[in-house]
Amino acid sequence: MRQITFLFLVVFIKTITFGATPDEQFTQGVEACEAGKYQAAIEQWSSLNQAGLESFDLYYNMGNAYFKKGNYPYAILYFEKALKLKPLDKEGRHNLDLANQQIVKSIKPLPEFFLKKLWRNTSSFFSANVWSWLTLILFWIGITLIVVKLLDWGTGSFKNHYVVGGTAIFLSVLFLSLGMTKAGMEYDARWAIVLDHNKELMSAPESTVDVMELPEGTKLEIIDKIGSWEKVKAPNGEVGWIEEHDATKI
Repeated sequence: MRQITFLFLVVFIKTITFGATPDEQFTQGVEACEAGKYQAAIEQWSSLNQAGLESFDLYYNMGNAYFKKGNYPYAILYFEKALKLKPLDKEGRHNLDLANQQIVKSIKPLPEFFLKKLWRNTSSFFSANVWSWLTLILFWIGITLIVVKLLDWGTGSFKNHYVVGGTAIFLSVLFLSLGMTKAGMEYDARWAIVLDHNKELMSAPESTVDVMELPEGTKLEIIDKIGSWEKVKAPNGEVGWIEEHDATKI
C-alpha cells in the first residue's frame, strides 16, 4: 500500500511539474475538437505552437477547428500555414478553398502565370533539405565523371563521361534552384492574411489616402517594410501600405 501511494505521488508530481507531453496535448486537442469543443482544442494547439512546435497536422487541425467555429479568416491563416509546409496536400488545398468561399471578397485576383505555378508545384515534391542532398549528389557525380574522363585520356570504354557528367551538373543547378524556391516557401515570411474588418491599403506610410479596402481573409504579399509600416501587394496587383499589425504573417 505504501508503494502504491509512493508511485501515485511520483506520477502526480511529474504531471504537475512537467505537464502533458506535446503528443498528449495534441491528442487532447483532437478529442476536444471531436466533442465539438473547438475553442478548447484551439487553446491546446495554440499553446504547442507558442512553445515553438509546428507541423502540417498541427496547423491543419487548427484550421479545421476555426472553420467549424465559423472564424473563416483564421481558418484561412492556418490552412495557409499548413500548405506552406505541405503545398501539394489535396485536403488542405480543398479546405482552404472552402474557407475562402465563405467570405465575400471584392478583390478579384490576377491569374497566375502557368510556368510559375508549375515551378512552384515541382519544388513542392521534396523538402528543401532533400533538394540540397540531390544537388550535392548530382554535382559530385558530374565532377567525378568529368575528372575520370580527363585522367583516362580518352582510352576508357565508357565514351559519354562528358555528356553524363555535364547533364548531372546541369541537373544539380536545376535542383539547387528548386531547393531555394522550396526553402523560400518553408521559411520566408513574405505573406500575410488580413484577419479583421475595415483594414485599408494606404497610398504611403502615415498617409490618410487609401487605395482600396482589404476584406478579411485577404492574402497579401509583403514587398518592403519601413518602421511599423509594410509595403504589400494585394491579389489584384494593387500595391500600397498597411501597418504591421493589420495582417498576420503566414
